[in-house]
Parts: sequence; C-alpha cells; structure tokens
Amino acid sequence: MNGLVGLKTSFGRLPLDGALPLAPSLDSAGPMARDVADAAALFGVLDGRVGAGTPPALDLDGASANELRLVKPGGGLLWRDLADGIGEVLEAALARLAKAGARLTEAEVPEFDEAEAALQQHGPYHGGEAYAIWREVIEARPNLVYRPILERMRAAATLNGLSAETVKATLGALGARLAARIRAEGAVLGPTCAISPPPIAVLEADLDAYAKANARALRNTRLGNFLGVCAITLPCGHDRNGIPVGLMIMGAPGWDERLLRIGKALEKVLSFR
Repeated sequence: MNGLVGLKTSFGRLPLDGALPLAPSLDSAGPMARDVADAAALFGVLDGRVGAGTPPALDLDGASANELRLVKPGGGLLWRDLADGIGEVLEAALARLAKAGARLTEAEVPEFDEAEAALQQHGPYHGGEAYAIWREVIEARPNLVYRPILERMRAAATLNGLSAETVKATLGALGARLAARIRAEGAVLGPTCAISPPPIAVLEADLDAYAKANARALRNTRLGNFLGVCAITLPCGHDRNGIPVGLMIMGAPGWDERLLRIGKALEKVLSFR
C-alpha cells in the first residue's frame, strides 16, 4: 500500500536477536525498501555477510524476466474478491511480464484454500503463542489495548492443545506440498493485498467493518507465513483510489536470494517508478 519492496524471508533464515516476539513459530525478519537493490543490500546486512568495505553479498546484475517460470493460481483464494481495480492492475502487470519473455502458466494451487480452511476449522494457534508471551502485560492494563486485538488475544487462550497441534501439522504438510509445487512449476504470483486501504474513520466507527477489512488485508500475505514459504512484493501500479498495488511472488523455503534476483528481473519490466 506504500509502494515498497518487501522480502518475507524463509523462517529461520535471518537472526531475530533484538526483535520483539509475537508468535515464535512464525516470526521472521526481512527488509522493506524503495527498490529491490536496496532490499538486497539490507538483506545482506541483516544476514551478517556485508560490512564496511566488503562487496555486496548478492549480485543482481543480469537478472532477466526472459524464460522465468511463474505460476498464477487459477480460481483460488489468492486471486478472489479483489477490490478497487487491483485485479486489472495485476493482469496488466502479468501481460507485461509475458511480453518480456516470462513463461507464465495458470494452474490450480489448492494449498492456499486448504490452509485457510484448516485455520478456520481449528483456530488461530499463533494467537495463543502471542497471548502466552504477552498475557501479563496485556491483562495488567487491558484498557490500553485496541479492543479487537484484546478480544482476539483473549479468544486465542481458549484454543485447546489438540486443535493447535492439528492445525500446525496440517499446515506443515500443506507447506511441504506447496514448496514441492513451486520447485517443480515455478514461483507463484498473487496480489500482495486484496483491498485498497479503507478510510480510518469508517473502521473506527464500525468494529465489524474493521474485522472484515483486517481479514481481507492480511489474507494473502499470512498464507505465505503459515505455509512456510518466502515471498517478495513489488509495486506494479495504482488502484482506482491512487494507492500502490503490490505483486507478490512466493518462492520455496531457502529461495531468499533467488527471489531477490527474480524481483530485480520483474522490477525492470514493471518499471513502477
């Protein structure tokens, strides 16, 4: 929504020393920057391989969209219910990539819908992790916590152990399937966010509207986290509200450097700025 490049790294790829924990089984660190080159430079620093007077850890020279294998999931959750012209912007971006020589295919990727179904059935186990860490702080001064967040945290405390372990095992298996699919078929493309940000005043006055907007805003990006992949988002245009639209590219775990090169190749074609 801010026209930034962001890299969601593979779980455990970068150290979390000094990071504020939220859900330890999901927490990861990664760079946000104005372009892919800056994101790659930050990634090298965070990885501890780049310091004063040393060469860049990742060479982006020669990155090209030609012959890149990319997959657009057909008819599934990732591309469903897009708002405010977001779909049109992304389709135009995909057309430019195809013209530049990228090998775009449309295929079923059922892991996303299956992951969402598992989360809906068994509950937000990550909320339980967060509440376990922050319960004493939250309950000491609950009036300082935004009400929907407070309710979400407290609700997570009711999740039983069997449900939590069931959903984690299900997501782990689905993540392994998705990773194998990506390695075989190519990186997966989707909208980074399905909506344009609504006016804050509307959400402050209507908590139901807030809950719906929050769920739709987080829907696509959280899937990559729960399924254990890495992903990069690139700005590729503006929606009908004039807000930047992000194209998300998901890679298999461990593809962090590879995704940065893919991102650089696509950035050259999409030429957002």
